[in-house]
Amino acid sequence: MFLWDFVADKVMGQIVDWIYSKLLEFLGEFFGMMGSMGADLFDYDFVRAIIELFRLFWMGAVCFRNGRYSI
Repeated sequence: MFLWDFVADKVMGQIVDWIYSKLLEFLGEFFGMMGSMGADLFDYDFVRAIIELFRLFWMGAVCFRNGRYSI
């Protein structure tokens, strides 16, 4: 029985190590892709246009609040 416990312990240890390494590999690739998607998002023209639109709204609100422009 001692020999069986020794073999089962080695096999189960290898299986657990393999699962752990695959999980870490998956998480590393997943978060790497998520980080790349966030950075690549700002390369699109429509995203730049939306950011510019909100920047202009913000500038208008600041200028209106400071009294530079009046309606």
